[in-house]
Amino acid sequence: PLRSAAVVIPGQRLSLEFSDGRVAATADRGEAGDTPPAPPAPAPGRPQVPKPVTRRKSPVEGQGSLF
Repeated sequence: PLRSAAVVIPGQRLSLEFSDGRVAATADRGEAGDTPPAPPAPAPGRPQVPKPVTRRKSPVEGQGSLF
């Protein structure tokens, strides 16, 4: 998945996925002002720590997790 228009190269073939299917597309160069601003950089000296994954217990007692 692409998260920024800045990483798309003109002429690049893309596959757009919607809730009801996919559509093929080719990137154009766009126009000035079409590119959204880049996301802010993380604060220096502050590492990003991923959130812990919480697992739900099985609603049926006695049945262990299959994963």
